[in-house]
Amino acid sequence: MSFSNRCFPTKAVSIWTSTGDLDHIWIVGAYYHFAGGFQGLAAADISPKPGKTDPMYVVFARKEA
Repeated sequence: MSFSNRCFPTKAVSIWTSTGDLDHIWIVGAYYHFAGGFQGLAAADISPKPGKTDPMYVVFARKEA
């Protein structure tokens, strides 16, 4: 799942708007973890120019067979 820190605050849940980028990575990772059936959970910062453009993150895992 890829995401940035851009959102419509009136449409986002409060846990998202009240936390920062690192917390967002943990929240998305927790969805994979607690959903079960995934392995190799990892995250990466794929921002095109870190610190100069909007950040872009990806959290990924492999679905177990």
